[in-house]
Amino acid sequence: MYNKSRYDKLKYLLEIGIFCVVIYFIHKEMKIYSIKDVKESLRAIKSGYVVLGIGIVIIDYFLLTMYDVLAFKNEKLQLSNLKIIFTSFISYAFANSIGLSGLTGSGLRINLYSLWNVPYKSIIKVIKFCYVSFWVGLLWVGGLFLTFEPVDLTRFNFYFDTTKEVGIILLIIAASYSAHKVFSKKKSLEISVFQILISLLDWILVSGLIYIFLPHSDTLTFIKFFPIFLSAQIIGVLSNLPGGIGAFDYVFLTLMGKYYPPSIIVAALIIFRLLYYIAPFGIAFVSYCIYKMLLKRGELKNISIVLGKLIISLIPLLISILIFAAGIVLIISGSIPPLIYRIKILKDVLPVFTIKISHFLGSITGAVLLILAYGIKKRLNGAYYMTIIFLGAGIILSLLKGLEYEEAFFLGIILAIIIPLKKYFYRKTSIINEKFTLNWLVMIFLVAISSIYIGFFAYSKSDYMNEIWWKVAFNKEFPGFLRTTVGISATLIVFGVWKLFAPVNEIIETESIEVGEKIKKCLYFSDNPEGNLVLLNDKKVIFEDEEESFVMYGKSGRSYVAMGDPVGKPEKAGDSIWKFYELCRKNSKQPVFYEVSKDYLDYYLDVGLNFLKIGEEGIIDLKEFTLNIPQRKNIRYTYNKLNKENMTFEVIPKGEGIKYMKRLKEISDEWLESKKAKEKGFSLGYFDEEYLNNFPIAVLKKDNEIIAFANIMVTESKREAAVDLMRYLKSCISGTMEYLFIYIILWAKNEGYERFSLGMAPLSGMENRDIAPVWNKIGLFVFKNGESFYNFQGLKLFKNKFYPQWEPRYIAYSGVFSLPKVLKDVTLLISGGVKGLISK
Repeated sequence: MYNKSRYDKLKYLLEIGIFCVVIYFIHKEMKIYSIKDVKESLRAIKSGYVVLGIGIVIIDYFLLTMYDVLAFKNEKLQLSNLKIIFTSFISYAFANSIGLSGLTGSGLRINLYSLWNVPYKSIIKVIKFCYVSFWVGLLWVGGLFLTFEPVDLTRFNFYFDTTKEVGIILLIIAASYSAHKVFSKKKSLEISVFQILISLLDWILVSGLIYIFLPHSDTLTFIKFFPIFLSAQIIGVLSNLPGGIGAFDYVFLTLMGKYYPPSIIVAALIIFRLLYYIAPFGIAFVSYCIYKMLLKRGELKNISIVLGKLIISLIPLLISILIFAAGIVLIISGSIPPLIYRIKILKDVLPVFTIKISHFLGSITGAVLLILAYGIKKRLNGAYYMTIIFLGAGIILSLLKGLEYEEAFFLGIILAIIIPLKKYFYRKTSIINEKFTLNWLVMIFLVAISSIYIGFFAYSKSDYMNEIWWKVAFNKEFPGFLRTTVGISATLIVFGVWKLFAPVNEIIETESIEVGEKIKKCLYFSDNPEGNLVLLNDKKVIFEDEEESFVMYGKSGRSYVAMGDPVGKPEKAGDSIWKFYELCRKNSKQPVFYEVSKDYLDYYLDVGLNFLKIGEEGIIDLKEFTLNIPQRKNIRYTYNKLNKENMTFEVIPKGEGIKYMKRLKEISDEWLESKKAKEKGFSLGYFDEEYLNNFPIAVLKKDNEIIAFANIMVTESKREAAVDLMRYLKSCISGTMEYLFIYIILWAKNEGYERFSLGMAPLSGMENRDIAPVWNKIGLFVFKNGESFYNFQGLKLFKNKFYPQWEPRYIAYSGVFSLPKVLKDVTLLISGGVKGLISK
């Protein structure tokens, strides 16, 4: 589930290969030009045209959203245009910039549309419509213009000399598809025409965006330019690289080469990519984050909690992006010539060796920051301290190597941001033990390759063939670039080799029965009585490195299901969650946390989990508990009534219940038989003499004979107590369970406990906005049918008699589409398998 398939890895290698090949060909096109020429071309672009370009981008993205509007009309779906436009913009902005438009855009549409109760099947139809519309439009527009205004392809040594033949093929495909849809009445003629019109206007606007940044030319009219742009875009789309980067640029650069020098074309491409890809992606990313924040507000009902949890979960990602950007800045800065006038200033105060070694070390610092950024993303404590050190070094080196005060200022801002955030980087795992994702490794590789290309391009007019790379002189910059290239490569290779041969940090999972003393130590520090469920010995446990906190879990299907929040010292909870998450990744299993509270939601967000509210837990504040309030009149009546029945209550101390077990077993067996139930497990206690002997046992006696009992789960801190197993004889009078509850609560209050848990009321307080409704409905169907076997119906009505405060409980899981399977796995685990589920 978490390891990339062989196909995905080959795809990444293919994309890297395409990128490298394209970079090589672009370098050939640009070899007689320098970075100075590109800068001059950028300065020549008037600000008025940039403003016009911004307007074109706004209009074009609005036009793109019309695909979704058209899809809703075609499917006869009802949703406000504002919601459709918002979702469509987010999807297109992400898809255009990240690539994998079919996957990226689809995932976002499913995530957002489902929140507004659009049926899942309808969302799939909308996605299909938009995807097909894009290709149909491109086929029609590309076919028409490549046929009737063919582009010369002789520079590519292609099979065809022009695009005319390609255009005809595209037209045949487009016409055949559209005719089939219209004549089979699967799509109206009106819809088909609108698809083509939207596509035509879209491509005209996008091509116009880059056209306005090119100098006026009598030989290149827009009619001639348009098919050139389309040809490059088709190749870019087929390459599947994000934004067609590299592939589109090379084809466009080559085809436009006979009209403009490459430096002018590259300048136009830079502005085009900034306005059409980077700016909309930034706006969409911020908008999506704000929207998710508002969504979490709806789920958790408390804006202060929402803001805290969301900010905490986003901080590592945002900081890691900044650190990665800092690394890129330092590396690229080391690949281009410094400003001459600043070097002359340094020459008067510093020896040449200091300047050159600073240049070399600055680039290596950048390479290290690329690595550390991943550790920051994973909240590593060591990476945090190392990042501060290397950012500080980067600031000093930027000034020493060429008075790059802009660079130093940028790094200084990042340093000022990260220093106060120490508490968010709590994991004490070494970055060597972290498994880097393929995505991250690819990004580092692409940065390294790009820096090498930029360096050779920047020094393309230098006579570097006669330069010696270790030569140190004020007027010799190319050897410095070669040294930084060697240094960056060596840094990344050394880190890779070190990681490859470093001892593997084993993730040890053990049976709870095998580590009794360690478990008792953690239970001593725990404030949650449900941690005592580990004593059932039906679960495995995994400790964080210092063994002061653990996660208990069971295995079911493709899921590892953790029971509740981590047990032990609260400050170690994050480490335990990460350790469990890493175990799941290692074994390609789905990580699931069942019945978790809101206390650790930020940690679950850290590892990328989603949430479904599965019910509420009733909590009584024992400091204020009294029977003498109107809201508890019903249980007060039961208490007074049963006090007349000559029943006595007592609590058997922990460890002394063994001599009563025979009687308790008789009561338990009769209770199970009367309820036609089987013992459960995992999240519920079951009758086991060794297990029950770990707790105080409350009993009700009549005529000196035990008629009902319950084991009381307690904590050493006396923060909270709870009832686990409660059973009674079927001959008991009505209200006996309620009566026993009352006495246990009063006992806990007298013993000095702060809170008392009445346990869960499953499925209570659930709302459609907690998660995407389509999965809510599917998941609840599975869960509710499973929960019905546990006799939970009506529980909230019973527990409300005690007038508790209700706190939400969640299931945390990964993956948008995994919820039904997760709930099935959890239900089977609690039931003891299919047999246990069927037998109730």
